[in-house]
Amino acid sequence: MLVLAAVLVPGTAMGQSKTYTCSFTEPFVRTVFDTHAGTMIVIHDVEKRRETLRGLSVSKVDGETVEVRGAGKKAIQRLARSYNGTDGMSDRVYPYEVIWTPGRRSLPATLYGGCESDTEKAK
Repeated sequence: MLVLAAVLVPGTAMGQSKTYTCSFTEPFVRTVFDTHAGTMIVIHDVEKRRETLRGLSVSKVDGETVEVRGAGKKAIQRLARSYNGTDGMSDRVYPYEVIWTPGRRSLPATLYGGCESDTEKAK
């Protein structure tokens, strides 16, 4: 898994893990995906609670786009490096635009947001 994640994620050196933090508005939710651990922490800011999704993987779509895949290899997040990502509320510009289909009754069917990796911080 370590080699797979390092090879498929743009800008990641062999053997290095990468973390993507994504922010969404309405509802105020953040996700933190760790490519090495294959986990995503979902942080519900208003409710002040967290949940951890396990057994996830990452797949390269093209040179600038990756997908986070859940059970059954279904894509749950698609991150495109456009340097035009937004959380929908602030004036921050994120390196990645993200589309998230959380598959949870407590969240909308699709959320749009902005992401940064631990190696590419938002401006």
